[in-house]
Amino acid sequence: EFRESIETRAAGFAAERATPEDIAALKKLLAEAMDYSRQDALNSREFYQLEAKMHRELARMSKNPLFEWIAGMVTLQNWEIVGPLIQNETTEGRRSLEEWIEIVAAIENREIMHAQTIIRTHLGRYSNYLRSSQRRSQTGDDNSLRMAARHLDV
Repeated sequence: EFRESIETRAAGFAAERATPEDIAALKKLLAEAMDYSRQDALNSREFYQLEAKMHRELARMSKNPLFEWIAGMVTLQNWEIVGPLIQNETTEGRRSLEEWIEIVAAIENREIMHAQTIIRTHLGRYSNYLRSSQRRSQTGDDNSLRMAARHLDV
């Protein structure tokens, strides 16, 4: 809930305040993410780290240093914790990429409300996916999934 609130505001401010250079930097990250799609690697550690970098860039574009600091702290979740929950999943990566395409377009077009709506949808869907993966992992045999689930409870 906290992350959703902060990043929703950050997306709105990014749509309002981003410079052409900021938008170009985010579009460059998006192009890199699209390369992972072409390589069918949307469930890779590298894609996950790039997506976290896109969240940090979005916060930086808000021109609010507190949002940027919070995004940096929140995206420090490492692959060892979340990776086991998403490493065999390609559908979520594809959905994330589709949402990022829409987020970048909304920011570039200065569509504040649309940028906020899409990032909120993106974070909510991801959170729901992780919770459902967590529930499945708590009933499974895989120790790494149970360990990841415990870290998500924090």
